[in-house]
Amino acid sequence: MHRWTAESLKKRWEETARREYHRRAGETLVWRALNITHSVLDIMGAVRHFLEAQAFDQAVAEAWEVVRFLRTYGRMADLAAFCAEVRAGLPVEDVDYPGFCAVEGDALFPLGDLQGALGRYGEARSLYKARVEVEPDRTDFQTDPLSLVRMAQVDPTAAPRHLSRALDILRTLRGERRLSPDKSQWLEALEKMLGTR
Repeated sequence: MHRWTAESLKKRWEETARREYHRRAGETLVWRALNITHSVLDIMGAVRHFLEAQAFDQAVAEAWEVVRFLRTYGRMADLAAFCAEVRAGLPVEDVDYPGFCAVEGDALFPLGDLQGALGRYGEARSLYKARVEVEPDRTDFQTDPLSLVRMAQVDPTAAPRHLSRALDILRTLRGERRLSPDKSQWLEALEKMLGTR
């Protein structure tokens, strides 16, 4: 075997082994959190290891648990930082990436970082919009109206435009019979709020 072939194989093996070590470390931290420490810090560490291992499904599953915990206890600065870290490790194409953008925006808004929140909501909106165009029957991607409502909260001067656009989207989805039950409630609430029933 040639030296350069051996070096290439060694690098590939090292990368595979490195990912496996990170995956195992993540699983160990999850087990430890569930059985010994009951610490969110262990779960956060596990998420970091899963991201390094490119075990994105495991990373996302545990990350949403951390998000729930941090939201419950009002840890908005920690939540914003954690979501930014998760987004940095996830590929943009991951189905959960826009969700972490939106949650980061939700955390930045009460902290007073309105431009940061608006940026995250805008990013989530554009990603969801692109996904709806590719897979129009996926109702879980129908969160574009929610991003618009959030943007209206952050930017009051543009609120009428954002809310009107959200209402148009929801009505279009209803007309195409693609409106999920929770989005039907949004539509009713928006129509009532804007007085357009």
